[in-house]
Amino acid sequence: MERLRDVLDAKIVEGKLAWTTVGSVWALVTSMCADMVTAKKREFRTRDDNPCRDGKGPEGGIAKAKQYVYPSEFLTFSSSEKVPFAGAALAVAIYTYTRDAELRVLR
Repeated sequence: MERLRDVLDAKIVEGKLAWTTVGSVWALVTSMCADMVTAKKREFRTRDDNPCRDGKGPEGGIAKAKQYVYPSEFLTFSSSEKVPFAGAALAVAIYTYTRDAELRVLR
């Protein structure tokens, strides 16, 4: 388990995996290890000990900042006569909760 953790940490440092993805992988692996000991169906219990029990998980990271536009800001923006047609993309994004990459495809 320590070797797996080290490999996952290296993937984060190399930029090959996001820390959130590594966290999901680690959660799945530790859940599987717990099931080897305490599975509901007895035939799935293959160990007497949990190899993940006392191990430390991979490093975490910094959560990405969320993009928010307050209603008052949107109202000021959308009611301005200086806003070009590109401002319509912002309106679509706000009303449909479209992600940045999805919005770029809508051009």
